[in-house]
Amino acid sequence: MTLLTMPVSDIVGNYDESKDGRTVTVSGGLPDKMERSSLLIRDGAGYAFYCYGDFSEYMNGAAKIDSLRQERKSPVATVKDTYKKGNGNGADLGPCVLMDLGK
Repeated sequence: MTLLTMPVSDIVGNYDESKDGRTVTVSGGLPDKMERSSLLIRDGAGYAFYCYGDFSEYMNGAAKIDSLRQERKSPVATVKDTYKKGNGNGADLGPCVLMDLGK
């Protein structure tokens, strides 16, 4: 199987059963709200999803991410995890891993 890479908009409201259980990398998202067990990721078009996992090691940077978001200078986040059916029509990733937090 090939690795899947998709934008945030493909996770929200577009569940695809053929991808269920596959490892997916979601890139180009902007971290919006970080908590110890979840990360809200948005894109520029307004799509958003929660990525659930252990983000406790990143909590010291959560205030900085929030500050950058408010200044409209959010870093781009790349997350990776297992694709599965979410609530409603969308998909979920879980447990999610933050792979990169770049500019």
